[in-house]
Amino acid sequence: YHLPWGTAHRVAETLQSDGHRVTLIQHPLNARSPRRSLCSVDGRPELDLPRRPHGPVSYLADYELTRKWSGGSYDVAVGFDALCAAALRDSRCRAALRVLYLVDWTAGRTLVNLANAVVASSVDRVVCASEAIRERIGRGEAAVVPNLPLRFLETPLPSPTEAARLQLGFIGHLTEEQDLSPFLEALAGLPEGVRPGLTVVGDGPLRAKYRAFCQRSALREVEFWGAVADKTRLQAFYRKIHFGLVAYSSSRGQKALQCDSVKVADYVANYKYVLFTNEIPCCAGFETEGLGCCVSENPRRIARSLDRLAGRVARREAADRFCAQRLAVFREVFAGREGEDHVR
Repeated sequence: YHLPWGTAHRVAETLQSDGHRVTLIQHPLNARSPRRSLCSVDGRPELDLPRRPHGPVSYLADYELTRKWSGGSYDVAVGFDALCAAALRDSRCRAALRVLYLVDWTAGRTLVNLANAVVASSVDRVVCASEAIRERIGRGEAAVVPNLPLRFLETPLPSPTEAARLQLGFIGHLTEEQDLSPFLEALAGLPEGVRPGLTVVGDGPLRAKYRAFCQRSALREVEFWGAVADKTRLQAFYRKIHFGLVAYSSSRGQKALQCDSVKVADYVANYKYVLFTNEIPCCAGFETEGLGCCVSENPRRIARSLDRLAGRVARREAADRFCAQRLAVFREVFAGREGEDHVR
């Protein structure tokens, strides 16, 4: 499962907005994704290749398709995981630079991380989404480029002064690692009529469990939107919520300590005050900057904190500075040259 407009799409759209020519190859990530592979060249109509119905989609198929569609001359070819970067390296792509852009380092997935390390030693450059990933990969010269945020709102929305009118929002994977249970239990512990609302965007193995809990607890204020389908739906989500939740579990938080959360970047870009249950690198300094605060994983403490959050909004100046700094780092690394830059 993945949300639309992931890292590759954000990179492509940002470069296109800067006047660069972009080719984007998109593959399904798992068996539930649409069985089609897309190649979009510089904004022209997409080339559409249906996938063979051979059971779960394998990374090997993605490797083969990337090699097939990687002909031509590009200044830079970027792979967002080890196998795609290896396919670009092995293809007929005549790129000046081949780059592995590591946006994730998954705790416990030894083979995936080993593949990242092997490919990182055989491409021209490595870019990492966080300092922790750079340390893991052992390439001290690798550039650190945090996730690019998507902005759907041009101005902050006012936050209600009554807790019952507040709207909380979560977007991401519904897994044990990003555990929403403390927030759901906190809402269930509040009297009906004074509970904030909660909108959950995303899918994952815990969705059925969360929905069952809400039914048992009569939590009619919680909505499950499932996987978002388009930007219009994403915009509606950010227009609805006042606070963004980052619910990394302390008992399963290895990934959180080494990631750069794209959901955090998007919350801030859309002027949403961030509530995070554990300190993670991308939230460092948020409390002093007026962008968010750390809340306890204890449901009773979460419930008590909601009254104190009423009326609070993310500081506009700090949010704009956060986005500008990330964009400046990206442009310095990926779009530093003028003219005929081509990025895959």
